[in-house]
Amino acid sequence: MKTPISDSVKQTLTLLFFISLIPWQARSEDCSLSEKQIVCPEIKSAPVKNQKDLGELGKILPLKLKVEKKSLCDLGVQSKETKFDDFVQIETTRQAQWLQKIQALREGRRLAGIQEISDLDQLEKILKDSSLLSDLEDSKALTHAVQKETLWHPKQIPSPIKNEMGLISQGLKQKEFPKDISSEMNEASRISQACQKASLPLQLLFDSSKSDSPRTYHFKKTLLAQMRASEVKKAIDSCPLKTQDQSCKMKAAKQTRHFEDEFEFQLCTLRHLFPNTASELNPIRLEIPSAAGDLVTEGPGERPTEAEAKSDRFRWNVACPEDFTAGGLLRMAAGGVGSFLTHELSHEAVARVQGEKLDWDSKTGTWRSHTTPNKHRAIAIAGLASHSVGSEVIAQNFSPDSQFQKGWLFWNMFNTVSYFGKDWAGKNGAKGSRSYASGGMDSRGSGDLRAFSKKESYVMGTLMGAHQLYTGYRYLQSRQNYQCKKEWD
Repeated sequence: MKTPISDSVKQTLTLLFFISLIPWQARSEDCSLSEKQIVCPEIKSAPVKNQKDLGELGKILPLKLKVEKKSLCDLGVQSKETKFDDFVQIETTRQAQWLQKIQALREGRRLAGIQEISDLDQLEKILKDSSLLSDLEDSKALTHAVQKETLWHPKQIPSPIKNEMGLISQGLKQKEFPKDISSEMNEASRISQACQKASLPLQLLFDSSKSDSPRTYHFKKTLLAQMRASEVKKAIDSCPLKTQDQSCKMKAAKQTRHFEDEFEFQLCTLRHLFPNTASELNPIRLEIPSAAGDLVTEGPGERPTEAEAKSDRFRWNVACPEDFTAGGLLRMAAGGVGSFLTHELSHEAVARVQGEKLDWDSKTGTWRSHTTPNKHRAIAIAGLASHSVGSEVIAQNFSPDSQFQKGWLFWNMFNTVSYFGKDWAGKNGAKGSRSYASGGMDSRGSGDLRAFSKKESYVMGTLMGAHQLYTGYRYLQSRQNYQCKKEWD
């Protein structure tokens, strides 16, 4: 049974504890901002003077709990018991769409021979650090997995990324997220009066701690820790952020739009700070797939509507139903015929340039020349060289819904690879037709390539075959953000 004395001691100790938390006549001569925390030392406390002060004591801990609950709600999380999966997916979608775009920009500069990428590196660092997942150990692995993927589909997340997201969600629960940032925002709001000589970065943070969500507060803090405060203030002032009710109390559609508005504010701010680089970033749409950072609802060519892109039936298409209609097959066949004719006409064109005339056999589709070996070799390789040129032209002028291009490109690839394959087989002892027609092969090789040695054939075949396969890869990459025109089913 408790004694009056022990109760009195307990009350006194509790009172002293609460007193130590009161920022009474707080003052600081050196308020500063680091990348991880706000530093505002020398906050002093004073004795309780009256009953009113005692009444304020009991509000401190409940206030911290309310602030933390509000922070959860601002992020769309109902409570600590709720799984963080949806929140993690929102943050991951932001990273996927923007970081993949930066990857594409970096690769584009590399191919163009541009060495300067410091602006891309700085923007990428800001995007990573300003994510609310950045402090977790598993966040780097998640970011790396996201950047390796060309495609991002919110409803079809690859297993490696989904596994990393699961670890992140568990980590947030273990660290009692968003306890740290909620406490910091609370303290920033309380000490704003204490920092009488606070710098511009802290003033901006103090204002943000009173009105913004944890996501926006952390974004501003990241910018202020890495860039000039005057530039950040100018960018923020140019991008007004809509104030709304707490997001966890919204209906799903409105909540999604609310988060997209937050990301739109971030994008607007980044575009003011990085006018050249960030202008390439697209607005975040949490329910729309993207390819290399570009939303599938934007860009040239046939595109789905937002409703179609959000549909569960949406899928990436390499081949579409319209490709296999009668008209589509005829157009692909016409492309194949175009490739074949270009191959043969290239022989004739190179012969004419060299002042030679070819003898054509209309029955077998073969040609003969009576010229020097060097001229003969140039004429022979012209047909396969036309495939490389034609494929490159198609890759540079790609049209995702052109069956004619598909047929031409497919025949270029097939003819090049099969030509060299048969030639290598023949020169290595495989038996086949002795006809000089392109389909035949014997110990001298196959078709036009008989004019070349085994070593020459290996070198040319490796280079030309690799180029055709690379062109096909580029075709597939371009095709991945194309939506078929026919019905979904």
